[in-house]
Amino acid sequence: LTWISIPYHQAIPDMAGQPGVVDAEDLCQSVGPSLAAVMRHDSTTGVYLAYACGSVFDTPFALQLGVGYGLVNAEGQTIAWQPPHY
Repeated sequence: LTWISIPYHQAIPDMAGQPGVVDAEDLCQSVGPSLAAVMRHDSTTGVYLAYACGSVFDTPFALQLGVGYGLVNAEGQTIAWQPPHY
């Protein structure tokens, strides 16, 4: 598990998930097959929410700039990713 935040100058392409929204599935596609899931903490409910990359059963949550996200490594993989930016 690696914690990141999305920088203000991110350029993660909207290529999957919900059209018109940069969401957890877009992050999954940007990072690649080394990423199994994306997590975030919902401060209003006090619980962690997770989205499994490529899920057809769940709707990916929208990403917010400056918010912390947990990247869950795929089994046996190491995440080496730098957010694309402009």
